[in-house]
Amino acid sequence: MAEKPQKILRINDLSVDFRSEDGHVHAVRNVNLYVRQGKTLGIVGESGCGKSVTVRSILWLHNIKETKVKGEILFTKRSGEQVDIAQMSLAELQQIRGNEISMIFQDPMTSLNPVVKVGVQVAEALEKHQKLGRREAKERTIELFRKVGIRSAARRFDQYPHEFSGGMQQRIMIAMALACNPSILLADEPTTALDVTIQAQVLKSIKELQAQTGMAIIFITHNLGVVAHLCDDVTVMYAGQVVEYATTRDLFAAPLHPYTQALLKTIPRLGMEQKKLEVIEGMPPSLKKEITGCAFAPRCTQCMEKCKTQAPSVRISADGSRMVRCHAAQI
Repeated sequence: MAEKPQKILRINDLSVDFRSEDGHVHAVRNVNLYVRQGKTLGIVGESGCGKSVTVRSILWLHNIKETKVKGEILFTKRSGEQVDIAQMSLAELQQIRGNEISMIFQDPMTSLNPVVKVGVQVAEALEKHQKLGRREAKERTIELFRKVGIRSAARRFDQYPHEFSGGMQQRIMIAMALACNPSILLADEPTTALDVTIQAQVLKSIKELQAQTGMAIIFITHNLGVVAHLCDDVTVMYAGQVVEYATTRDLFAAPLHPYTQALLKTIPRLGMEQKKLEVIEGMPPSLKKEITGCAFAPRCTQCMEKCKTQAPSVRISADGSRMVRCHAAQI
């Protein structure tokens, strides 16, 4: 029997609160998740459910003065040492960011410096983390550009971000993220701003590079079609909590949580009779208030009386491959 890939990153009881003018926003509430080495974990859910906040917490990309973070973020470094990122100093964290864990953001236009040549921006990471000289860093950057599908890579090294299309800018961001051969790539909806054809090309590049390097990926998306194509495991979030976890195959074949079931019904399918797409009635709850009972209860077609007053406990399958937070779900 093949050995299961190890859990290279594990998040335990993560809670994130933001301070705002109206009070505290409970953006993430006791989240537990993990990603397996060499595998892709998809995190899905509606806008505002806590996907990005959870993933940005891995690298502490929050305003420290306005944010309160609790919980463990356990990461296994290349050396084999396990560390809790939540307890690291800023100096220690700088050795992880962009080196052992990298991130691709949704909009490359806001991530790339408009007045610095793209090649220089990528080479800087190599000079800083890999201690390469300027010439060697340039050669390595040109090689990375070729790997992610940028033609005339040597010439493109000296161009500025505005000289590239949106798809090419995102490829530069991928090259930058992969420059130091990270163990984990965090991807926050990196294809949302791209047209469908370019999306497919970028996703293909990411998948091929994962096969070459063996890195793990955490992929945030609201597109379940992308999840089906790219991910091995899926975490479903709602109102700042994880409500379901499963392998991609199990999730699509037999979703357990009513919210996951509702999400899957909203996907258009080939061969469907022409009719209106299904929608999930109602709105997610405000994260500025304490939530009584199940957060999904007001929108749930399977809601029972106890759902309105009792928060559902987590149910885990005997082999640990599935998790669901629901009174009605059977596991």
